Amino acid sequence: MSTTFDCATFDVIYSRRHKDDALNQCQKLISFGETMDFEVCWRAARFEHFLGMQALERDDNRAARALFEQGARHAKAAEEAEFARVEGAFWRGVCELEAARATGALAVTRVFFAAEKRLERAACLDETYHEGGPARVLGRIFHHKPLVLGGSLDRALAFYERALQIAPDNSTTLIYQTDAFLADHQPTAARRALKQILALEARDDWVWETARDQKIAQRWLQTRLD
Repeated sequence: MSTTFDCATFDVIYSRRHKDDALNQCQKLISFGETMDFEVCWRAARFEHFLGMQALERDDNRAARALFEQGARHAKAAEEAEFARVEGAFWRGVCELEAARATGALAVTRVFFAAEKRLERAACLDETYHEGGPARVLGRIFHHKPLVLGGSLDRALAFYERALQIAPDNSTTLIYQTDAFLADHQPTAARRALKQILALEARDDWVWETARDQKIAQRWLQTRLD
């Protein structure tokens, strides 16, 4: 491991990622990593994924795509270094999906199969990782995959239910589940999930995501259910 990269310190700072000064410190620590080994690479991928999500919130698709592509490269290096660990497979699948999403619908269709396989492997390695992240993302894949390619709302909802069994108050899983409920013409279930999101108190390590998801929930209550 790089002698200049302290994983524990980085993780504590990353947990405060909703603050600009914490993001700046994370960037410096990643940049100072002399050896991009497994522990550094998957953390770099996770960090770049988060920066990409922030760019999407600013409607800056070009920046988001570049960040997700860089995250996918770091995750690929982590996956190749430690194939039996969940982090590389998970963040590579997620970053490749998001990079494609920032490119366009055709690009997303092209990565569905590979991303699905990576997320299935991540689920086998550790389905609890990132608060049920493998099941959450698999649900998203089956929700948005065309029917002719195997898409299924029933399978998507089953994956979301599994993710919520692992982390019942994860705002992002609840948002994804709500989107599937609406697509499946279940307005009562969708309204219940949205109200659950709005009632959440943000945990210290999920502040930015909770605030984003609560904004979405409020908007959907006004635009998709009224």
